Amino acid sequence: MEPRIQYAKTEDGVSIAYWTMGKGTPLLVTPHSPMSWSLRSWQNPEARAYYEKVTQGRLVIHYDHRGTGNSEHDISEQSIETLVADMEAVANDVGLEEFALLGSYICAPYAIAYAARHSERISKLIVLHASARGADFYNLDRLRKARESADEDPEFYLQILGHNVYGGFGGKQAESWVSDVRKEANLHVLQMTLDTVLETDVMELLPQVEAPTLVLHRREVQYPSLDAARTLARGIPSAQLVVLEGDSVVHYSGDSDSFVSAINEFLGDVQTSRDSRAYAASATMTRVSEPAGRTFASGRYVVVRLLGQGAQKSVYLVDDTVLGRQCALSMLNSALLDPSDVDRIKREAQTMAKFGSQPNIVTVYDYGEEDGTPFIVCEYVSGGELRDELAAAAGPLPLERALTVGIDICRALSFAHRRDVVHRDLKPENVWLTEERT
Repeated sequence: MEPRIQYAKTEDGVSIAYWTMGKGTPLLVTPHSPMSWSLRSWQNPEARAYYEKVTQGRLVIHYDHRGTGNSEHDISEQSIETLVADMEAVANDVGLEEFALLGSYICAPYAIAYAARHSERISKLIVLHASARGADFYNLDRLRKARESADEDPEFYLQILGHNVYGGFGGKQAESWVSDVRKEANLHVLQMTLDTVLETDVMELLPQVEAPTLVLHRREVQYPSLDAARTLARGIPSAQLVVLEGDSVVHYSGDSDSFVSAINEFLGDVQTSRDSRAYAASATMTRVSEPAGRTFASGRYVVVRLLGQGAQKSVYLVDDTVLGRQCALSMLNSALLDPSDVDRIKREAQTMAKFGSQPNIVTVYDYGEEDGTPFIVCEYVSGGELRDELAAAAGPLPLERALTVGIDICRALSFAHRRDVVHRDLKPENVWLTEERT
């Protein structure tokens, strides 16, 4: 059954259409672009299957920007301010005090702007195939040529625009979009929207985004490029970049399961199984296991097996052949780093090493570089993740155990804070247990 369309009113009097699905923690989802129809997407079997997965255990709110879809088409202005106002109207109409925000493709910069300006309301931010600059979403040379002939040959203009909207890999999505626009869109509004996108630049707002942020990008998407996604992730203080396989900018097209798994893992408001987390890990470019027997530091560290993988690094159990002990070696991913990142990671390793042997903080033993890629060697903590203990409990931990875990975590944070170090990514996956369950 199709979701029921509801309407919110912006402060400047524009009616914004939206629909909701599911129950639980709220997730506000922007359109794929300001030229898309959310309800039309729902009629696509791939999109419907994707949203049904995303709404498991949470409330999803999806809307149409002004000038398109089921929202009011008769508009005289469109800008980053009005598009941010559309989000605010929907959030207020649903009654959301705090929520996660997912900004997709061309609308991602507007989600970033909202998160920077309304940090008190955004718990987490996800951006898919995103850049801070609107111009990064298009092949500008082809677009300018098509724009020049828009009045004389609107069909050619729509074809070029459709293939740009879908990241250079047009296919069925682009043809469907062109068909929809041909039937229902106002070409003047379309050009107004395009001008707004091309003028958008939220680079200066990135440091103001306080919410933990997940940047998702498929490796072969051309517009915006992976470099644009890297720049975006580096600019947001608490961002992580996860690179998936594929070439479609449409998140529900192709391997949508990897998107869903990455989103679930990041939001953490839905129980994510170990198999699902492993599936998401294997789908990312940065998560490639090292074969047992590989060595680091001229043979000193020998890989035993893979322990875990994340967006920025992979962690291995290694034998230290010099001191005769097992350690954890974190191998950073060079594809996501520039020289300044390498220097920063080295400084962080030096800071951690100064912590010494505080019992609730993993001890750093060594830092090195292998073919220009940094790695950190630290204490091996064998008891697994706190997330695994929570999953095994199938509900809240017993009060005594919860207090013990909380006190241990607070001791670690207090020790770090007294030395002017902030964690910035505290979650059950980043809390490890010793054999004694410390």
